[in-house]
Amino acid sequence: MGPLHGVVLAIKDQYDTFDMRTTSGADAPYANDRPPQDATFVKRLREAGAIIIAKANMGEYASGDRSSFGGTFCNPYDTERSPGRSSGGSGSAVAANLVTCAIGEESGPSIRNPAKNNNIVGLAPTQELVYLQQRGDANIRTTRDLVEKSRFYVDVREDSGFNDKRQGLQKKLDDQTLDLGERLQTRFVMQQVGLQCLALQHLDAVVYPTGNIPPPKLGAPTEPTVNGRSAMAWTAFGAHGFPAISVPGGFTANVYDREKNSSGGTKLAGPVPARLPVGVDFLGGPFAEPRLLRIAAAYEAATRHRSPPSDFGPVPGEP
Repeated sequence: MGPLHGVVLAIKDQYDTFDMRTTSGADAPYANDRPPQDATFVKRLREAGAIIIAKANMGEYASGDRSSFGGTFCNPYDTERSPGRSSGGSGSAVAANLVTCAIGEESGPSIRNPAKNNNIVGLAPTQELVYLQQRGDANIRTTRDLVEKSRFYVDVREDSGFNDKRQGLQKKLDDQTLDLGERLQTRFVMQQVGLQCLALQHLDAVVYPTGNIPPPKLGAPTEPTVNGRSAMAWTAFGAHGFPAISVPGGFTANVYDREKNSSGGTKLAGPVPARLPVGVDFLGGPFAEPRLLRIAAAYEAATRHRSPPSDFGPVPGEP
């Protein structure tokens, strides 16, 4: 009996599982979308006793709230709203009590944003703790193959909140150079500034809102980035290797929704009565996950902000 014996998990549909297909949220003619073996961490989860019950739906190639393979996914607290884009299927699966835990992936805020939107806990670990390796495919070998052979959503309206993934992949294909040196230098500077601030202030962690935008309506115009804060979650240090954990921080009473106006721009409409989740982040230095888990657990025990969605509670008649 392992330490995760009987724990039911869902795996984001970009990671390989030997018994379920891997689509990355895309409708692409892979030669082998049924992997011959588990990803390394999936294998280790099974060995620890976890039950891998399903693949979690994900945004088309980790973008937006709909998969061209699995369709649109939604927030269990309000099914007209976003569960958090890329890893939103993982977040909504946990929030709706379909699984105990789910695996996501954070390049931007794709773990903490679903955690915020779904009133759950999401840990984005130190990036160096996890190494991702792509599995080759005989038919889809390059980004050009993806662009030319895949079937993408084509009903992408301007300011709809849904991305034109074909256009995005084509742009990456057109960008022939990447200044990796500058990126690494920026990462080093950010880490040094962050670590010095923690040391000078004698801090174990920093606390701040996971984000200040509640779950938007599906298909609504995207909120503009303001002062470096994105419409999803605040991620400046997390993107440079600092671990962060998001925990439930309560619920809204009213929200403002962004919608298109008659002149072709956008406006805020509201306030609209809405009980939607909000989140709180705790961020520490690289490899500070044990300390962050202790801090987050203490905060959760003191506040008890987690409350299941009313339409996805216990099954009637079951204990």
